[in-house]
Amino acid sequence: MNIEPIKLPLDWPDIDCPRKRIQKKIPVIGYIIGIFFTSKWVTLDNMVIEKLESRTITFEELWKEYPELLDTAKNVQNILKEHLWDFYPNFAPEDSYLLLGQLYTGDLCEVEAIMALEEYFKIKFPNEESFFDKSMLELIKYINKP
Repeated sequence: MNIEPIKLPLDWPDIDCPRKRIQKKIPVIGYIIGIFFTSKWVTLDNMVIEKLESRTITFEELWKEYPELLDTAKNVQNILKEHLWDFYPNFAPEDSYLLLGQLYTGDLCEVEAIMALEEYFKIKFPNEESFFDKSMLELIKYINKP
């Protein structure tokens, strides 16, 4: 199966967008100022949504090379749908979690999704932000490890 994975385009800057940096440095007012820097990130989110919605292949077909991980992947899919998406995201193993699990919503949905994953799978993710710069396959393998 040859499907284009969802990854951060090479010509985009680090996902730690200016909005987040401004909000950290200037409490309260930084949030208002940061809103002006979000248009590029909203565009990125729209690109991700468009790619996900355009996939005609089923979730099971996307994960057929990893049958031992399919149940875990489905549970992750359900949690992401509940906390971040209005539909079930048909993510492929090679898709970036950073883009699928860190969707810009302007609230704490991303954090709630991480907490829901930790609670459901009874695990604790490392606190480093770089941990989530992984593919969905790497994240699901981490969740599945004994």
